[in-house]
Amino acid sequence: MCSSDLADRWLVLSWTMDVFAPMARSVRDIALLMDVLCDAGSTYRSALPGSLAGLRIGVADVFLAGADAEVRSRFERTLETVAQKGARLIDLRAISADDLALSNAVGMVISRAEAAQAHQELGTDLRRCLPETREQLSAAAGVLATDYLRCLRLRYELYQGFVSHLRQVDVLAMPTSKVSSGRQDLRSEERRV
Repeated sequence: MCSSDLADRWLVLSWTMDVFAPMARSVRDIALLMDVLCDAGSTYRSALPGSLAGLRIGVADVFLAGADAEVRSRFERTLETVAQKGARLIDLRAISADDLALSNAVGMVISRAEAAQAHQELGTDLRRCLPETREQLSAAAGVLATDYLRCLRLRYELYQGFVSHLRQVDVLAMPTSKVSSGRQDLRSEERRV
C-alpha cells in the first residue's frame, strides 16, 4: 500500500473504475516509480531482475482475436521466451469472446455515465469539447439509474467469473494493443538513457 496521498489529488472521472498507477516504458522504470511513489526505499527495485521459474502465466487466445499478424507473432515469440526462462503457460480457454464483449460494453456504460456526472459537477462546457467527447458525454448523461445499476451488477458477476479463472495463474498475459504502432528508431533515445 502506498503511503502517498497522490491519488487524492487526481481528477477521477470514473470513481468505480479509475485507479492511480504508473505507466512507463519498462518494468525497471515502473519499479523505480513505485519506490518513489510509495516511499518504499528500494523494495520494488530489489525484486529486479527476478526469475520466471515457476511463474504461472495465463494465456487466452480470445485476447488475440482480430490482432495484426505482427502483434500475434511478437506476442507468441514473447510467450516462447518466457516459457524457455521457466514460466509455465496456462491456457485459459474458459474466458470467452462473449464475456469480453459484455465486459467492454458494461465498462463503457459505467465509465461514461460516471464521467458525464463528473463533468456535470465540474461545470464543463460541453460545447468546448471535441465533437466525439461531447456526443459521448451528452448520451451518457441520459443513462437511466436502472441501467447503470444493472451494469454495476453485471460487472460484479463478470469480475467473479474472471477471478475464478485467474486463481490458477499468477499473471495474465495479453497484448497491450491488437495493432502495431509501427517501427520507431529508438537509437537516439537509447543514447540519452
